[in-house]
Amino acid sequence: MDKNVVYENRTKHVEVWAEDYLKPIPHLHKELELIYVVKGESHLLIDNKKMTISDGDLFICFPNQVHCYESSSRGQYFLFTMSPDFCIGIKDLLSDNIPVNNILRLSKDDDIIKTLFSAVAYHGLYKETLYAGCINHVLAMILQKIALSPRIQSNSSTLQSIIKYCTSNYTSDISLDDMSRELHLSKYHISHLLNNKLGISFSGYINMLRINNACELLRRTDKSIANVSEEVGFGSIRTFNRVFMQIMNTTPYNYRNHS
Repeated sequence: MDKNVVYENRTKHVEVWAEDYLKPIPHLHKELELIYVVKGESHLLIDNKKMTISDGDLFICFPNQVHCYESSSRGQYFLFTMSPDFCIGIKDLLSDNIPVNNILRLSKDDDIIKTLFSAVAYHGLYKETLYAGCINHVLAMILQKIALSPRIQSNSSTLQSIIKYCTSNYTSDISLDDMSRELHLSKYHISHLLNNKLGISFSGYINMLRINNACELLRRTDKSIANVSEEVGFGSIRTFNRVFMQIMNTTPYNYRNHS
């Protein structure tokens, strides 16, 4: 598949926010996620299916679908997430099915877009209540436009355990053998799941998690590149620079100066 799969443990039941780019890291979470592309383009992978979203597209990700934005241009993206517990009357539908096609291409005057924009524009009291109402309204319209297929549940809990372990320990000097012992899983089974579900090796996934964290630190702090390298888990600045270039196609220095 900001390319590491991360298990995102969100603390808010409902969130609405804007981003100027989408993270290239494989991840999953228990919430429903919608992304509306106001301007920009992103090549993404969801459950090993490749697709592209661009201006005017709505991306729909059901809970616990592994997804990754392989590359995205700078632009404007509106993101909406909500716990299935707040999805009135359809919690089981979301957990038992996935969309056949995760992208809706809509006209700008579509009621779905108007409702999403009203949520983005709202800054008053009781925001979560309004956000939940808007997203439920949008879901009712979306479900009339998309087909669903039954979700295959096999290996999903094991994959979540692997992702949680990686997300919690990637800044340490961990190995596939360490994870195998900790999770009581065959390292060959772990490798198979990562490659089959995420399209990435164990070491590649760990490096992606580290580089994703490094990008955040480079953009949001004034820490030195050497300190960033050490903080995210690289043993040497040379290795950090090499892996950063492989994943981001630029140096840490240039990334910081152009972000």
